[in-house]
Amino acid sequence: MPNDELRELIDKVDLLYNTLPKSDTVNYFQAMERCLYNYRRMQKIVQAEDEYKRVELQERSRGIVSAPSGSPVYRTREEVLEDVAEQKAREYLKTRDEFSRIARVVESFANNKEFAVVRMYYFGESPKDGSGGHKYTMDDIASHMGMDAGSVRRWRNNIVNDMSVCMFNLRAAMQATVYKKDKKLGS
Repeated sequence: MPNDELRELIDKVDLLYNTLPKSDTVNYFQAMERCLYNYRRMQKIVQAEDEYKRVELQERSRGIVSAPSGSPVYRTREEVLEDVAEQKAREYLKTRDEFSRIARVVESFANNKEFAVVRMYYFGESPKDGSGGHKYTMDDIASHMGMDAGSVRRWRNNIVNDMSVCMFNLRAAMQATVYKKDKKLGS
Protein backbone atom coordinates (compact mmCIF):
# COMPACT_ATOMS: atom_id res chain seq x y z
CA MET A 1 0.00 0.00 0.00
CA PRO A 2 2.72 2.61 0.73
CA ASN A 3 3.93 2.22 -2.86
CA ASP A 4 0.45 3.13 -4.14
CA GLU A 5 0.41 6.25 -1.95
CA LEU A 6 3.88 7.19 -3.15
CA ARG A 7 2.87 6.68 -6.78
CA GLU A 8 -0.22 8.85 -6.21
CA LEU A 9 1.91 11.61 -4.68
CA ILE A 10 4.37 11.45 -7.58
CA ASP A 11 1.50 11.66 -10.05
CA LYS A 12 0.09 14.73 -8.24
CA VAL A 13 3.46 16.51 -8.26
CA ASP A 14 3.96 15.60 -11.92
CA LEU A 15 0.50 16.93 -12.78
CA LEU A 16 1.19 20.12 -10.86
CA TYR A 17 4.52 20.59 -12.60
CA ASN A 18 2.93 20.07 -16.01
CA THR A 19 0.20 22.61 -15.23
CA LEU A 20 2.67 25.34 -14.25
CA PRO A 21 2.84 28.03 -16.90
CA LYS A 22 5.72 27.44 -19.28
CA SER A 23 6.15 31.19 -19.61
CA ASP A 24 7.59 31.26 -16.08
CA THR A 25 11.16 32.23 -16.87
CA VAL A 26 12.34 32.90 -13.32
CA ASN A 27 15.60 31.22 -12.51
CA TYR A 28 15.18 30.71 -8.77
CA PHE A 29 18.84 29.89 -8.22
CA GLN A 30 19.83 33.22 -9.75
CA ALA A 31 17.06 35.01 -7.87
CA MET A 32 18.37 33.60 -4.58
CA GLU A 33 21.90 34.58 -5.57
CA ARG A 34 20.70 38.14 -6.20
CA CYS A 35 19.14 38.18 -2.72
CA LEU A 36 22.40 36.93 -1.20
CA TYR A 37 24.57 39.41 -3.10
CA ASN A 38 22.39 42.27 -1.83
CA TYR A 39 21.74 40.89 1.66
CA ARG A 40 24.20 43.18 3.50
CA ARG A 41 23.02 46.27 1.60
CA MET A 42 19.41 45.47 2.41
CA GLN A 43 20.36 44.89 6.04
CA LYS A 44 21.90 48.39 6.22
CA ILE A 45 18.81 49.94 4.64
CA VAL A 46 16.49 48.25 7.13
CA GLN A 47 18.71 49.21 10.07
CA ALA A 48 18.65 52.89 9.05
CA GLU A 49 14.92 53.39 9.50
CA ASP A 50 15.13 57.12 10.23
CA GLU A 51 17.24 57.76 7.16
CA TYR A 52 14.88 55.68 5.01
CA LYS A 53 11.87 57.63 6.22
CA ARG A 54 13.47 61.08 5.94
CA VAL A 55 11.37 63.34 3.78
CA GLU A 56 12.89 65.97 1.54
CA LEU A 57 10.67 67.90 -0.80
CA GLN A 58 11.79 69.62 -3.95
CA GLU A 59 9.59 72.64 -3.97
CA ARG A 60 8.31 73.96 -7.24
CA SER A 61 4.81 75.36 -7.02
CA ARG A 62 3.50 76.44 -3.66
CA GLY A 63 0.70 74.18 -2.41
CA ILE A 64 -1.14 73.41 -5.65
CA VAL A 65 -1.49 69.78 -6.66
CA SER A 66 -3.54 68.61 -9.61
CA ALA A 67 -6.38 66.29 -8.63
CA PRO A 68 -7.62 63.43 -10.82
CA SER A 69 -10.79 65.36 -11.66
CA GLY A 70 -8.70 68.15 -13.15
CA SER A 71 -9.65 70.81 -10.62
CA PRO A 72 -6.76 72.12 -8.51
CA VAL A 73 -6.59 71.09 -4.88
CA TYR A 74 -4.85 73.43 -2.50
CA ARG A 75 -2.70 71.69 0.08
CA THR A 76 -0.33 73.13 2.57
CA ARG A 77 3.33 72.18 2.71
CA GLU A 78 2.64 70.31 5.96
CA GLU A 79 -0.10 68.21 4.33
CA VAL A 80 2.20 67.27 1.47
CA LEU A 81 5.00 66.40 3.93
CA GLU A 82 2.60 64.28 5.97
CA ASP A 83 1.45 62.34 2.88
CA VAL A 84 5.02 61.72 1.74
CA ALA A 85 6.03 60.63 5.26
CA GLU A 86 3.12 58.16 5.38
CA GLN A 87 4.08 56.74 1.99
CA LYS A 88 7.73 56.35 3.05
CA ALA A 89 6.61 54.63 6.27
CA ARG A 90 4.55 52.11 4.26
CA GLU A 91 7.47 51.51 1.87
CA TYR A 92 9.82 51.00 4.82
CA LEU A 93 7.50 48.42 6.40
CA LYS A 94 7.26 46.55 3.10
CA THR A 95 11.05 46.60 2.66
CA ARG A 96 11.58 45.48 6.27
CA ASP A 97 9.11 42.60 5.87
CA GLU A 98 10.73 41.43 2.63
CA PHE A 99 14.18 41.59 4.19
CA SER A 100 12.90 39.74 7.24
CA ARG A 101 11.74 36.90 4.99
CA ILE A 102 15.18 36.65 3.37
CA ALA A 103 16.90 36.93 6.76
CA ARG A 104 14.87 34.00 8.14
CA VAL A 105 16.01 31.82 5.25
CA VAL A 106 19.64 32.91 5.65
CA GLU A 107 19.54 32.34 9.42
CA SER A 108 18.05 28.87 9.00
CA PHE A 109 21.16 27.82 7.05
CA ALA A 110 23.74 29.65 9.18
CA ASN A 111 24.77 26.50 11.06
CA ASN A 112 25.40 24.41 7.94
CA LYS A 113 29.06 23.80 7.15
CA GLU A 114 28.41 24.92 3.55
CA PHE A 115 27.28 28.33 4.81
CA ALA A 116 30.93 29.38 5.10
CA VAL A 117 30.97 29.50 1.30
CA VAL A 118 27.90 31.78 1.28
CA ARG A 119 29.47 34.08 3.87
CA MET A 120 32.68 34.42 1.89
CA TYR A 121 31.35 34.41 -1.68
CA TYR A 122 28.17 36.48 -1.34
CA PHE A 123 28.76 38.53 1.82
CA GLY A 124 32.51 39.02 1.37
CA GLU A 125 33.14 38.04 4.99
CA SER A 126 36.55 36.95 6.18
CA PRO A 127 36.70 33.29 7.25
CA LYS A 128 38.75 34.26 10.32
CA ASP A 129 36.96 37.18 11.93
CA GLY A 130 33.78 37.70 9.89
CA SER A 131 34.76 41.20 8.80
CA GLY A 132 33.41 42.17 5.41
CA GLY A 133 34.41 44.08 2.35
CA HIS A 134 36.50 41.53 0.47
CA LYS A 135 35.41 39.77 -2.73
CA TYR A 136 36.42 36.11 -2.54
CA THR A 137 36.67 33.93 -5.64
CA MET A 138 35.96 30.21 -5.61
CA ASP A 139 39.71 29.58 -5.69
CA ASP A 140 40.24 31.88 -2.69
CA ILE A 141 37.54 30.08 -0.76
CA ALA A 142 38.93 26.68 -1.71
CA SER A 143 42.36 27.74 -0.51
CA HIS A 144 41.00 29.03 2.82
CA MET A 145 38.94 25.89 3.37
CA GLY A 146 41.58 23.41 2.20
CA MET A 147 39.30 22.06 -0.54
CA ASP A 148 39.31 21.98 -4.31
CA ALA A 149 37.33 24.65 -6.18
CA GLY A 150 34.94 22.05 -7.64
CA SER A 151 33.85 20.99 -4.15
CA VAL A 152 33.36 24.61 -3.12
CA ARG A 153 31.18 25.21 -6.20
CA ARG A 154 29.17 22.09 -5.40
CA TRP A 155 28.66 23.27 -1.81
CA ARG A 156 27.58 26.69 -3.05
CA ASN A 157 25.18 25.24 -5.61
CA ASN A 158 23.64 22.84 -3.10
CA ILE A 159 23.07 25.41 -0.37
CA VAL A 160 21.79 28.11 -2.76
CA ASN A 161 19.37 25.60 -4.31
CA ASP A 162 18.18 24.59 -0.84
CA MET A 163 17.82 28.23 0.19
CA SER A 164 15.86 29.01 -2.98
CA VAL A 165 13.43 26.21 -2.15
CA CYS A 166 12.85 27.74 1.30
CA MET A 167 12.48 31.18 -0.23
CA PHE A 168 10.39 30.43 -3.34
CA ASN A 169 8.73 27.09 -2.45
CA LEU A 170 7.54 24.41 -4.86
CA ARG A 171 8.54 26.05 -8.13
CA ALA A 172 12.14 26.42 -6.98
CA ALA A 173 12.21 22.80 -5.76
CA MET A 174 10.99 21.58 -9.11
CA GLN A 175 13.40 23.77 -11.02
CA ALA A 176 16.36 22.59 -8.91
CA THR A 177 15.34 18.97 -9.45
CA VAL A 178 14.93 19.39 -13.20
CA TYR A 179 18.24 21.24 -13.40
CA LYS A 180 20.05 18.49 -11.51
CA LYS A 181 18.37 15.82 -13.65
CA ASP A 182 19.32 17.63 -16.89
CA LYS A 183 22.88 18.10 -15.65
CA LYS A 184 23.20 14.36 -14.90
CA LEU A 185 22.00 13.58 -18.40
CA GLY A 186 24.70 15.81 -19.83
CA SER A 187 22.31 18.37 -21.30
